[in-house]
Amino acid sequence: GEFTLNIVLIRKGSPILGAVSAPAVNETYYGIPGFGSFKIKDGVEKKIESIKQGSDECKITLSKSHNSDSDSKFIALSEEYFKSVITIPAGSSLKLCRVAEGSANIYCRLGPTYQWDIAAGQAVAEGAGCCVKDLKGETLSYSFDPKKKNPYFYCSGDKFFDWKSILNNFE
Repeated sequence: GEFTLNIVLIRKGSPILGAVSAPAVNETYYGIPGFGSFKIKDGVEKKIESIKQGSDECKITLSKSHNSDSDSKFIALSEEYFKSVITIPAGSSLKLCRVAEGSANIYCRLGPTYQWDIAAGQAVAEGAGCCVKDLKGETLSYSFDPKKKNPYFYCSGDKFFDWKSILNNFE
């Protein structure tokens, strides 16, 4: 029920406009990095913004259907760092949108994806103040090679929070 339709405009490897629609749950997100992001739910449009990461609680969004041992390890490491860890399952590119709207702090993808899986969500997330980076801390960029997989990455609602202490375990 949470499949998405993703539309993105990429310029020089960077998503500059993205839209993510989840028709089964009547949600649409769109965003432009540097200008803002919005959510339309049941015909009502509102601006969305990511949230800062505190030291007490971390809300992790993860796949409803593609969980791995790496996801479990990331959650376990997060539980050592934060007082409370809450997992929020979501489908498709909605995980990026959940971070963008502030209902989750982080989405960490430690498995294969392609540009069509996440580029539109990246534009929405970055428009809402998030960062989307590979595990080395580099911003993701895209080419028009349909066979090229994305590196493992994370989407954080707080682009200044240092996730390296947890993510170094996956390089």
